[in-house]
Amino acid sequence: MAVHSTYVAGDAAILTGDDKGEVRLWKGEGFRQLNALHVHKEPIRGLSLSPTKRKFATCSDDASIQIVDLLRFKQESELPGHRSDCRAAEWHATMSLLASCSRDCTIRLWDPRVGKQLAIT
Repeated sequence: MAVHSTYVAGDAAILTGDDKGEVRLWKGEGFRQLNALHVHKEPIRGLSLSPTKRKFATCSDDASIQIVDLLRFKQESELPGHRSDCRAAEWHATMSLLASCSRDCTIRLWDPRVGKQLAIT
């Protein structure tokens, strides 16, 4: 089983995504699991933390990007549009913009606050 992870800076916590489409939050001494959430129908290929560290994005072989509220650990919205496996989704370091790429040979730029695609190449 493949596991993709990202470090939640400042909190000594780790987010992981797996082949079942689940994300988990691990925290504390020994990294015990705090939360789990099923967000995708297929394997998760990437995780990215927002600049505010209040939300994160996941991308998957189901061609979708999910936005999750980290504080409530609840799925907030979906960014559909790719026609094939979404291989990466990365938040801009200082702005509320998200870039994604897919096996459909497209790169897309999103405004996740309103769920709108801004550009495609």
